[in-house]
Amino acid sequence: MIELKIVAGPDSGRRFVFDSLPLRVGRSKEMDLVVAGPGVWDHHLDLQATSQGRIGIRSQGGASVLIDGEAVTEGPLRNGAVIDLAGARIRFAISPGEQRSLVGRERLFWLAAAVLVGVQVTLLVATGLRS
Repeated sequence: MIELKIVAGPDSGRRFVFDSLPLRVGRSKEMDLVVAGPGVWDHHLDLQATSQGRIGIRSQGGASVLIDGEAVTEGPLRNGAVIDLAGARIRFAISPGEQRSLVGRERLFWLAAAVLVGVQVTLLVATGLRS
């Protein structure tokens, strides 16, 4: 899960969680993450999987992008990196996924175990009566 939190700019405090890539970021309503702020382009940057299996960033055209204070046009992101889009600042993080509940499976297991024990007891009793 990818967590993007806007830490500076008009949308400061907003938090978004995504579970797939690529992600398009910009001020246009057509983007996956819409970010307001002076200097933010309609389509400012993309987050995508890299060939090394990491998450990387690619600026669009000549859009200004800083990662942890360094100007980049593309490159990998590290957990906790701050992405500066001129008029907005976003903190990138990999958030832990939510664990699915196993209550239903556990109940099914114990029900099956009880049925199996019941069948075995019935067979033992039936066999004992015939002797």
